[in-house]
Amino acid sequence: GVNGGTYKVMFSSPRRVKFITMQLMESNYLNFHEVQVIASDKEEKEGWKHIPGEANMVAVGPYGVFGITTNSQIFKKTSNGWETVGGVLKDISVGKNSVWGTSRNNDIWVMDRLEVGGWKHFSGKLTQVSVSGIDDNVVWGIAPDKTIWRLTGGRFEKISGSLDVVSCGGSGVWGTNFKDEIFYRTGTYEGVNSAGTGWEKVDGGLNWISSGSAGEVWGVAGDKTIWRRKGIRNGNPSGTGWIKVEGALTQLDVFDGQVWGVYSNNDIFVSGALTQLEMFGGQVWGVNSNNDIFYADLTV
Repeated sequence: GVNGGTYKVMFSSPRRVKFITMQLMESNYLNFHEVQVIASDKEEKEGWKHIPGEANMVAVGPYGVFGITTNSQIFKKTSNGWETVGGVLKDISVGKNSVWGTSRNNDIWVMDRLEVGGWKHFSGKLTQVSVSGIDDNVVWGIAPDKTIWRLTGGRFEKISGSLDVVSCGGSGVWGTNFKDEIFYRTGTYEGVNSAGTGWEKVDGGLNWISSGSAGEVWGVAGDKTIWRRKGIRNGNPSGTGWIKVEGALTQLDVFDGQVWGVYSNNDIFVSGALTQLEMFGGQVWGVNSNNDIFYADLTV
């Protein structure tokens, strides 16, 4: 068992398995990655776990899980709950070794765990910012006038188009506009540090979107329904369609198989948590409530 518990993994049917090596996250929980994705056109039964605490926004990445309350206070998830982080923000995004955010007056702030000194002011004005969990140098943002900006050479350059929300990650750069139209930035798949080549309109309608690891794009619609993009791959980075996920959220963030989200009453939820575990020889296998298989190797 793990953490003093007794768990059992039972596989009811043969599955194709691709081994993916993972590592422990600083926030003291195992960073499992889904071994395989078997997409279904039917509505998914995703297991959402309620997390004690309140937030109106959450963000997840290799650096950990962060949340913002309605009064702009910042918290980081620990194994025992939430710890206070100095500063006040209205928007937050978590990268590999950094956290980016914007304040109520649209100032830009960044905190790098490899540097001392806490939050540092970054020149410019953004209402919303996104840092990739794959590469801390990949940062995109939205200005108050809805223009799109990308970090390059230590400053932000303007990108054509207009969006309300932008998100960058292993699945590339995605965004939504005031009409809830969805766009993918061509030439940005796998988290490459590139301005891309143009905006590809994607089917569906969302008012919030999150690009996580490669193959992961989740979003929330205006009616609080939750959607996951299927068919994202190197040869087709914009995917093939949307799968509705059971539940309701107002905002979410995805990375490496874990989805964190909040509801309008500031309740916090996480999906992707494993319900069954088995550990042997430094290897941990698990399944979640959707019967997806996860694997982590603690020997590396």
